[in-house]
Amino acid sequence: MGLFEFTPSVKTVMADSGTSLNMIPDEDFYKIFNEFMNGKMRCRLLPNTLMSCDCTKAEHLRVPAIFFKIGDDDYMISRENWFERVGNQCTIKFMHSPHEEQWILGLNFFHSYYTVFDYENMRIGITPSIN
Repeated sequence: MGLFEFTPSVKTVMADSGTSLNMIPDEDFYKIFNEFMNGKMRCRLLPNTLMSCDCTKAEHLRVPAIFFKIGDDDYMISRENWFERVGNQCTIKFMHSPHEEQWILGLNFFHSYYTVFDYENMRIGITPSIN
């Protein structure tokens, strides 16, 4: 599986284990969408801001994991955690908004990482999961 290197447009990233999907600004969403889907798949915006695309198994497999940085640390969201295929439909599992000014990392990020919230010292520890 390949990787898509990506730099978020914002400096603020929040981790929220109570959020189902990552929430990102429109600017970042459309960078990803334009790279892999725009003009290549028939897609439609759903009322919940998710994008659903008609896609074959081969089209799904051509989409790579997303690699990005938070500060000096490298992270990855696997294809399965951001571009899910059910039947002949693929859903981009990023919610987005033109008014969003930060990335909110939700459960589809946490599938690949073990995370410790240290409230006493106001910090978060993130390391790759062995699962």
